[in-house]
Amino acid sequence: MTSPTNRSAFETALFSATMLLIPPIVRNSLIEDADFRAEYGLKTSALVNFGTSGLSIDLEAFVKSVKDLLNGVSCTEIESASGEKLVLEKGEGGKNIILFTANRERAINLPDFYQFSPVRKNRLAGLRRDIKESAFPKVDAKKWKEIIAERPLEFEEYEIFSRDFVNTPVRMAEQIRSNILSGKSQVSDLVPKSEIYYQRLIGSFDQSKNIQEFSSNVVCVRFAELKSWNRSKGLSYSLMVASHRLISSYIDINDLKFSELSNLMKYLEDNGDPVSLIGGIECGIRALSAHPELEEHVINLVRILLEDDLNETSKGIHLYSSIVILVDGELSRLKVFADAPPFYRRLASLTHAALVHRQLMHLNLGVDQFHKWVLESHGVNFYAQSFADMRQEPRWSPDMLSPEQVKAYLLGRILVAAESSREVLERTKIHNIIFGDQPESVQMQITFPKSYMPGPLEGDADATPEMPVEFVELIEKQLYSEETGPSSFFALLNFALIFKIDSNYAQHTAEILKEKQYHLNNVENVQQLISILSRLATLAAVTRSTKLADELLLLLRAYRRDKEYKLSIDEYIHIGLEAAASRSERKEWCVYVGNLFQQLAFSELSCDEAKSAVYYMGSLCRCVPQLWRTCSIADAAFQAYVGIEPH
Repeated sequence: MTSPTNRSAFETALFSATMLLIPPIVRNSLIEDADFRAEYGLKTSALVNFGTSGLSIDLEAFVKSVKDLLNGVSCTEIESASGEKLVLEKGEGGKNIILFTANRERAINLPDFYQFSPVRKNRLAGLRRDIKESAFPKVDAKKWKEIIAERPLEFEEYEIFSRDFVNTPVRMAEQIRSNILSGKSQVSDLVPKSEIYYQRLIGSFDQSKNIQEFSSNVVCVRFAELKSWNRSKGLSYSLMVASHRLISSYIDINDLKFSELSNLMKYLEDNGDPVSLIGGIECGIRALSAHPELEEHVINLVRILLEDDLNETSKGIHLYSSIVILVDGELSRLKVFADAPPFYRRLASLTHAALVHRQLMHLNLGVDQFHKWVLESHGVNFYAQSFADMRQEPRWSPDMLSPEQVKAYLLGRILVAAESSREVLERTKIHNIIFGDQPESVQMQITFPKSYMPGPLEGDADATPEMPVEFVELIEKQLYSEETGPSSFFALLNFALIFKIDSNYAQHTAEILKEKQYHLNNVENVQQLISILSRLATLAAVTRSTKLADELLLLLRAYRRDKEYKLSIDEYIHIGLEAAASRSERKEWCVYVGNLFQQLAFSELSCDEAKSAVYYMGSLCRCVPQLWRTCSIADAAFQAYVGIEPH
């Protein structure tokens, strides 16, 4: 908390109101600036908490007592925030500080608080230890080294110092684990809002245009820093970033001793999140020629992914998918990296989700209940942001984070890694586990097209390979046949996310929809209809076919009215938002989304349907504020259904 001193009540109220209008990131930066605080006569106050003890103490009073202790006082008395009498004493040999309750029934061991030591040598030694243990960036450590070399920290600086050192992957993992074990379950305890933390997790954004550039420019440098910090632990943290096979290729394990590699692989077998597992498999396969003794470890990692049954109590892929929804939905709500391209924020989300997964996987956690809570609390934020991201990266939609699709994608990556090292694998037992004809092999569990579809960092429209001639012939045979129905689009829609698609196919598909007066013949059931409509939307998105998207909008309207196969609100919105990605320019995209909701708003709706629509539309508008203008008519119409004031 912050308040101006020596000012009138009116000035204080005006200042406080103004500070609340400033974005939190800017406000916090101002409060942390000593010159700003001095100019406006600000005085900060904060409480320091001691784990699960339930004790809280005013930070300024606590720091004063610690300084007195370090300056030679044998013990100091202090009051907790609740008025309880407490005593601070030095521990044996002065290596730490102990906090006692007045009757000495409880004793809490505290750090040595080297930051307040009057001895310069002790302060610098403590700082070096902190930097080493937390993998704190040397560039950021420079300013703290200059201050601590000159004098002990002030209490206001200590709060900033502590927050800065928590914003590292090592310390954040420790804090999340501590919070979970203490019974805390707030989202803010699992998903930090500091952009600095995420920059230290994956590297700072450098204006790269895509994940390929970012990997070669930034990620590989970050991996080298982690490895120089601690060879084994650094690689463990690097593997959490391996959400794309290109990123995994920058993780070098060839110069590690077998004992180091073995310990790392054993750690992954016991604690590995799905991202680290696939990264470990890819690195292990590449390293087999130099380290053939890794074979059993690689087999174990492959089997962990193969045997994940994806049931609602699984703490593997199912839990990881839920955590990604939570993290990415929360980062969207907090506007973290709002100006960066989608792949960068998503990489931060995927990597932090891997870190959180490691802390949660061994707890007695009801995964099905956790997943349900995540969808209810953050599902709309995640879906809205992901659909907005498709304007820039149209080849990945939020539905592709389902546990089934994630597993299919990971098995596809195993197969690609194995194919590139097939000669080496032919001499190992791994070859049969991956390429064998038994039902439980990787190759036999590969499904088309799921295992060949893009991953969450592969949404770039320009990243697809050219289509083989035989597939082109199959598409044209189906698409240009005299009889039209669902079978006319099967090949085209199955290949849409795998190969580059000629935009003429999308144009012809649009003409078929118009010619058939926005009705699909020979549809067997509603599930087939939804699948076809969703894939048509995907085709419109990846080919940037505005014509197909426009015709699809009319088709959606028709099936909202259809008595046999009427689309639900969620189905209508999801398919329409996917088709909106046919527009790469924000202005055109906003107009299309506005038309999508306006068409829905002036259709027949129940009150509950209108509430669902306005809730979803509001979430989407918070992701992309420019939408408020194009959705204003729909907003007013929806509110008329539910009887409340428009936004």
